[in-house]
Amino acid sequence: MPQGGSTGGDQIHRAGVPQEMAKGDIVGHKPPLRVLETTIREGRIPHALLFEGPEGIGKKKVALWFIEALNCRRAPGEGCGSCEQCERIQRLSHPDLHLLTLEGESIRIEQIREATNILRFRPLEGRWKALVVEDAERMTPEASNAFLKTLEEPTPWTLIILIAQSADALLPTVRSRCQRIRFFPLKEGEVREVLERLGVQAPPSALRWGSPGKAIRMLQEDFEALLLKAKEGGLSGIFDLGEELGRDRERAIGFLQFLLQECRRKLEENSLGFDKFWRLLHIYRCLEEYANARLCVEAALLEMLHL
Repeated sequence: MPQGGSTGGDQIHRAGVPQEMAKGDIVGHKPPLRVLETTIREGRIPHALLFEGPEGIGKKKVALWFIEALNCRRAPGEGCGSCEQCERIQRLSHPDLHLLTLEGESIRIEQIREATNILRFRPLEGRWKALVVEDAERMTPEASNAFLKTLEEPTPWTLIILIAQSADALLPTVRSRCQRIRFFPLKEGEVREVLERLGVQAPPSALRWGSPGKAIRMLQEDFEALLLKAKEGGLSGIFDLGEELGRDRERAIGFLQFLLQECRRKLEENSLGFDKFWRLLHIYRCLEEYANARLCVEAALLEMLHL
């Protein structure tokens, strides 16, 4: 098993696009930032943090800034965003930063074992050795249990940040060993600011998601056209779209998120009852819990189109 900063597989990645990551470049999230700043100022750095909140709102960006702030030599506790340590963290190429991502649809026990083995060794260059686990709620039960010993008895130099949409999807034994920090959707103006920085123009409807990531996905996927096609096709159109989206769970989730946003708009216009919104939300929650994607899309469309 490789030691320190190198690994032998694809599960832990250190390749990315450089981008400035000083705290002033983070849009929104003032309460989480205040919590993290307090831990630094008081010298009480938790060894395990859980960043909980909707997808695509910048939780990972905040995690990388926090790691910069702990390792930056030019601006300790703040992160300058431009020194060698900060730039390598931004590029995910720092030997003491390890990013764990999905392998297929889950994070498996082999990935956790590799990561925890790496954390046993002292940092090569920084003050802290950091592990960031994206989509942490997708850890298999075996992976979660294998993680417990590291969470219970971390080495003094270890910082673990779990990123999840819902803490409730994690095992209670994992959840209880982390300091939870809640992130909320961005305001429309904040979403617009993030998209403008990325050079992306989005219609006002895309800003209501509170998530730049979702807004970008909406622009890439014309869900409105899919809804219209299903509406014009009647039951046959609904079943055809259900079959299409049922083959891609992520697209199905994105489509139901779009439907929920449409419902919300109609609620604001008083053209839809709350009961329909709650039924659609229940279908979406079932999809998140790995219910059959095709059936969820079909049920949601039947609700939305009054069929």
